[in-house]
Amino acid sequence: MNMIKTFCITTAIVAAPSLYAQTANEIKSQPYGDNPNIFRVLAYKTGEKIQNTAEKVGAATEKGIHKIKPKVDKTWDNTKNYTTEQAEIAKDTTRKGIDTAVKKVNETKDVLIGTSGGSVPIQRNHLSQTSSSEDTTIPAKNAVTAPTITQQAPPNNNNSSKQAMMQDGVSADIPR
Repeated sequence: MNMIKTFCITTAIVAAPSLYAQTANEIKSQPYGDNPNIFRVLAYKTGEKIQNTAEKVGAATEKGIHKIKPKVDKTWDNTKNYTTEQAEIAKDTTRKGIDTAVKKVNETKDVLIGTSGGSVPIQRNHLSQTSSSEDTTIPAKNAVTAPTITQQAPPNNNNSSKQAMMQDGVSADIPR
């Protein structure tokens, strides 16, 4: 029995290193070759460092974007809402301004041209009354009074008739 124990231990000791030994196919060759130039090794190592740094920067950027994105979306929505509200306010203000301008133009036109409800005085009399009765004229709003012109005889080319016409407010040089 001693012999069997010794044989098992010897076999285990001899077989164990062969299990851990690498074969030729399992040897990992370096990416820059077996006997590389120092500059090739430095270029490869620098490339690895740059790639690792780029991956770290990319991961940090993505984290930052995920943190900032909700705030940016909220700000963008608020900006769109504010712009829409300001556009509505501007549209309403413009409409009010246009309405006011149209009203003023119509009022000015009514004053200058006159309308049925404009500045012409309205006389109210009964049919049996004559138009010479007093206090029957009702001036309309914004009434404009016109100067009265009386019929006179044609001038006689003397200064007295010209002076009389000038006193009435009518020029003597205008033919009738």
